[in-house]
Amino acid sequence: PVAEPDGLSAPYWEGLRQGRLLVQRCRHCDTWQFGPEWICHHCHAFDPEWTEVEPHGRIFSWERAWHPSHAALKGHGPYIAVLVELPH
Repeated sequence: PVAEPDGLSAPYWEGLRQGRLLVQRCRHCDTWQFGPEWICHHCHAFDPEWTEVEPHGRIFSWERAWHPSHAALKGHGPYIAVLVELPH
């Protein structure tokens, strides 16, 4: 729940700050994946690339959380958690 300024998820958070949605895609097998990993979940190639996608999808579920699920979220509630399928 906390942005890592120099960690594995840094491109994701920087993209959000710029109004862009970035998701990892393997350069070798074209598999999409999220959350961020150092290797592809499908072919195990290293260093998947970050690809911009349209921020549109189908909402499968959502929930309003009244109590923080992590200490970093204390004082930031209530908040909405949404499960979205992207067309990619």
